[in-house]
Amino acid sequence: MPRRGKREPREDFTAVLVELHQKWLSSLDLERVLPEIAAVTQRLLCADEVSLLLVDPNGKELVEHVILSHTRSADERYRIRIRAEGVTGWVAMRRTPLSIPDVRKDSRYVHTSDRIRSEAAVPVLAGDRLLGVLNAESARVRWFTPAKMRLMELLATQIAIALVNAESYDRERRRGRQLLILHHLSRISYGAIPPVAFLRRAADAVRREFGCHYAAVFGADHERGALALLAQSSDRDLDLRLGDEIPFEKGLVGTAFRLGETVSVRDVSRELLYLAKVPDIRSEACVPIRVGERCLGVLDAQSREGEAFTPDDVIFLETMARFVAPTLESFLASRRRE
Repeated sequence: MPRRGKREPREDFTAVLVELHQKWLSSLDLERVLPEIAAVTQRLLCADEVSLLLVDPNGKELVEHVILSHTRSADERYRIRIRAEGVTGWVAMRRTPLSIPDVRKDSRYVHTSDRIRSEAAVPVLAGDRLLGVLNAESARVRWFTPAKMRLMELLATQIAIALVNAESYDRERRRGRQLLILHHLSRISYGAIPPVAFLRRAADAVRREFGCHYAAVFGADHERGALALLAQSSDRDLDLRLGDEIPFEKGLVGTAFRLGETVSVRDVSRELLYLAKVPDIRSEACVPIRVGERCLGVLDAQSREGEAFTPDDVIFLETMARFVAPTLESFLASRRRE
């Protein structure tokens, strides 16, 4: 028998899981689903605080995405380094649940409130992939019993399903948009509109699709040893003009051209080759535009967000470059004849 005052979850777990499946997992709105799952977790555990931390895109930190707390403000959001900090960092590193009966006696606890006495955390996993950590805290010692831990693991499974469903939907929706862009470019290529207008539309399509802040098409001028800016799309006015040049040996654009290979940089502040032409840029992807073995130019995308371009994004940019190549080839040939 549990001791007086230590309440075990009394709700019908099966009914709760059915509710989760029927009400939430059919929804792809994570901004609604995840707070509701956190609220159910807090209610069933009678916890003073429940938080859901998701893995940052860099894979090195956990970021509090949802927090429901009686002990601290919801505006206080923490970032926890995986492998180095706290109970949640420990759980994320080992991918195994952990219950701390008394946080005052455990060095892994990261102090957030003088009231907290016990903590429990379980990993949110999709197969072998870590998505985040579900964390609960209580003002009472030894609060998180084995039964409560089993419940947290069940709820973490539901969170993983919701996250994976949303990821799959977003990925397919993005692919659909990309196919429409490629279809549009194929319709207006091969002389349907002037080459300069086509290249400008390609730059506009890249910027809109990725929600990035700048996109451009550069063409190679071998006589001048430089890449000339032929088309650009920006979300703000810039001191860049068509015809501006980047020498072959300079910058990420020049590197992609010389190597004939895609160059994608997650954090340009750490890249010595980066040329700061657009203010406040954090990440950049440069894709060579090729016809056979010849490199004609570079398709460039830049974002003020770090790690903005995923491997799938790079594949799409490379596909875009193949669509742009015939028009760029004919445009450069016409310029040489002039």
